[in-house]
Amino acid sequence: MEAAEVGLEGGGAPTGLRPDAATQRAELLPLLKMVLRPGESWYLIDSRWFKQWKKYVGFESWDLYNVGEPNVFPGPIDNSGFFTDSETQTLKKHLIEELDYVLVPTEAWDKLATWYGCMEGQKPIVRKVNDTGEGDSRNENFLNTYDKKLFLF
Repeated sequence: MEAAEVGLEGGGAPTGLRPDAATQRAELLPLLKMVLRPGESWYLIDSRWFKQWKKYVGFESWDLYNVGEPNVFPGPIDNSGFFTDSETQTLKKHLIEELDYVLVPTEAWDKLATWYGCMEGQKPIVRKVNDTGEGDSRNENFLNTYDKKLFLF
């Protein structure tokens, strides 16, 4: 499959325009520590792609051996593992956070999508945070992974 990016051909920013690994880490670290807040939009990213990105930029202090190496470049964001049908992008049942996907806030998604692009034809998977009335921590608010459909008779 070819890579395409919203507004950019070829899977995101050209190498010269993509920030270096240290800049990517610095820009995303505070965003990835954000908590879910009611009404916000968060994006699902395949855990395998995200782990590869973390390896590429040396996100974990113990994993700095291959930082920036072409052999660990993650390529365009690829969420194809989520779908039972790639044409309709119907999500598989029973996806599990951290095992199958990670959640990132809008600003983090925008940066990653600009830097790396998305697989051609894939739409972003965005979900709104719901309020449980319990507070504002990541554990007290929730996000529906699946779109709900309401049928009226």
